[in-house]
Formats: sequence, structure tokens, C-alpha cells
Amino acid sequence: MKKTFITVAVAISILTTSIGVYAASNTNSNPSTKPQVESKTTELSEIAKDPTNSQGRIEYTKVATLRDDGSEGLVFESWTNPKTFDSRMDNIMKRDGKVEAYNSTYTKDSGRTIVMLQRDENGKAISGEFEAVNQKGADYNNSLFNKYNSFTALRATYASSEWTADGTVKSEDGKTLNKVYRTYKSIPTKNAGKLSKAELLAQPKVTIKEVAYIDAATGLPTKIEKYEEANGTMDLINTNVYEFKYVTSPENLFDTNGVNLKQLPDFNYDENAQG
Repeated sequence: MKKTFITVAVAISILTTSIGVYAASNTNSNPSTKPQVESKTTELSEIAKDPTNSQGRIEYTKVATLRDDGSEGLVFESWTNPKTFDSRMDNIMKRDGKVEAYNSTYTKDSGRTIVMLQRDENGKAISGEFEAVNQKGADYNNSLFNKYNSFTALRATYASSEWTADGTVKSEDGKTLNKVYRTYKSIPTKNAGKLSKAELLAQPKVTIKEVAYIDAATGLPTKIEKYEEANGTMDLINTNVYEFKYVTSPENLFDTNGVNLKQLPDFNYDENAQG
């Protein structure tokens, strides 16, 4: 069976659409501690100066899904190296200020190794697994990286014809934001937690509207609001806020040493397989 590796699948899911389920993100340069990203990255203006990342710096993305009260439910952070295709995606699920789930997924060795770590609420790695991937699988994963994960790819997503321009607004700090939106039909996500998967899939589709606010200087989103039709009105169901930076001092960002890893069976990608 074909397999889209989790590192790419998660990125596509989170970076191209708002999600209605709170499910997770966070960190470490030593597997037991969180990397000090803030002190090792440049400001957003650096992306505007070098939008194509000609220097090949590591690209950092943070997406926080906010609840109605403004608190973070899901926080997703990723670090991707466009030169080596190494990537790391950390996920944390929070509820009432407490961490409910915490894990990290790494793609290493130019796509040939996938590492998955489970962490405690303080970010310390407590267990992990890894699997080796054949070269065809690595090449496939890297092609998806180029298609979806880079800043350039994300910028192209919101410039595509799928999104309709709806004027400009000013952010609180004075930045010009291009407002764009798209609509589509989907199963309802409001109150989804009260339904089983089968019940959810059986629900009639409703209209979903996503409104994205794009930084005019970088072409990257700062916020995406997701609305869902209910009783003839469009209700806001979640908001994603975004942060993007270049990381200039990665240190041991992709290091998973110090954690006992269980080896999973090798994965041999077959491009002709179905599924």
C-alpha cells in the first residue's frame, strides 16, 4: 500500500486548512528539552528580504489553533531544512492550560529515516520509534516536501485561483494584509466531538468558508478564520494564527540521540500500489 509519510501529511493538513479537532505540538534540541527558537531566529522582515530563501536557511512555522476564549488548543511547530529535507514537527494538545498530548515526528537522513517521539507534559521524551524508508519512499516524501512544506509552496497556495481576493486590511502593528477567502462543502465539524466517526461521516455536507489574512510583504498567512454554515448563518468555529521565521542556528534541532527507540519494520514504498 502507498503511504504518505506523517511529516508531510500533518503539514499539509495544518498549513492548508483550519482544523476542528484539537490535536497537538511542541519541541527540543536535546530530546529532553525545548529548543530556544525565539533567540535563534530572525524577524519576519527577513523573509520579505529573501522570500525564496536563497540562503537555504531552516524554515520555522508555528500554527496555533485558538478556542472561543482565545486559549491555545493545538500548537504545531515545524522546522524544515530545504537543503537536506530534514524536518521536525512537534505537536502539543492543551486543554484548560494543561498538556494532554505531546509528540514529535522527525524526517532524517534525506527522507530515509522517520522517528516518532512521545513526550511527557514537560516535553521530556519518554519513548520513541523509528522506521527505515527505501530510496523511492524518501524521494516521494521529498517531492511532497517541495510541493507543500516550503514557504514558497505555502505562498503559492494562497496566491492560487482557489482563493478569491477580498480587499486589504491593516494589522494591529500596521502591516498591510491581503484578505482572501474560499468556500467549499464538507461534513460539519461543529459539535463533532459528540458524534462517532460513522455518525460524523453520515452528516449532510455544509458550506465551509475560510478567510485568510496574508502578509503583503511575505505572501504568508498571519491568521485564518474558519466559518461553518448553521441554520442559515456562518458561525466562526476556529481561528488559526501563524508565525514564520528563518532559523539561523539550528544546533541539535534534529538530534534524537539519548532516547531508546523501538525499531519498526522497514517501509518499502511502491509507487504502483493502490491506496
